[in-house]
Amino acid sequence: MLADLQDSIKEADRDTLLRYLNRAYKEIYDTYDLPGSVTDEFFSIDGADGQIVLPEYVDQIRGAGAECARVPLSIADFRSGYRVTPQFQQPYEWRVRRTVPLSSQMDATDQIRVVLLDAETETVNVYITGQTSTSSKHTETLTFTPGETEIITTAQWVADNPYALTSITKDKPTKHDIKFYVNSTGTEIATLRNRYLSTQYVLIQVTDQSPSPVFTAPFNGAKIVYKLQLSALYYDTDEIIYPKVEDAIVWKARELWFGSQETQEAQSAAQFAYSKCQALINTIVINQESESEKKVTYGRNQYEGAWRYGTRRAGNTYGNFFR
Repeated sequence: MLADLQDSIKEADRDTLLRYLNRAYKEIYDTYDLPGSVTDEFFSIDGADGQIVLPEYVDQIRGAGAECARVPLSIADFRSGYRVTPQFQQPYEWRVRRTVPLSSQMDATDQIRVVLLDAETETVNVYITGQTSTSSKHTETLTFTPGETEIITTAQWVADNPYALTSITKDKPTKHDIKFYVNSTGTEIATLRNRYLSTQYVLIQVTDQSPSPVFTAPFNGAKIVYKLQLSALYYDTDEIIYPKVEDAIVWKARELWFGSQETQEAQSAAQFAYSKCQALINTIVINQESESEKKVTYGRNQYEGAWRYGTRRAGNTYGNFFR
């Protein structure tokens, strides 16, 4: 993909090529549910406090069902809690509140201990933004030099506000995951996977009643259909989630490249690239649809139930017919 893009736009800088490819990949990934991007998984649910977060690799929820009762779950946004009637959250109804950077709230106003699970060979910058004991919004940069695996923040991050931390990011993909802990208690509050550039957890309110009327035992759970978080391209060995759209992504990157230029020739090239990308995507989607399971609808059987009419005309009872 890098070679194809370089040949067409005459740009040799790898970082620039990667930036345009990732912009194109994200636009297509967000616009279409590419094959392989949506999956399902069983999750154990502990709804004792009425709220849960899904793992960091979950992006958007497409559907869910309560495993214990084989009942579908209704997924709604947070505004459904502010209706006139009914005045409480219905059983088997989940409200998606927001996306948060923490998997667990901080249980003490304290520093954050950031741990690389193994040493890196390149310098990595980690950025934490949120409310501290002295500032309503503060960003601290932690720089991991090659070989360094643990750093404790200088700032004291507040614990009494569940949304005090607004983002945890890094400047590049890494070879190893990064863990975040409350320094004094050791509570794990986030995981930043090696290929992700930020932490992101879907926060769901499973009930507004305590205890939960649905998920009251640790073995209860839900089958959830969700879209995977996008994993950006970085290394030469990286692959997109559905290789058949590689050409479409390259054409989208050409569109973005030429679209950023003001000449009439560049704008024409951008329009051509857009049309080419759409044609490829449409063809792939149609081919994918042809592989999907189809239900065959048959016409009504004209002889269905004929025995009932025969017995009525003959004056026979149900038992006499089979005698």
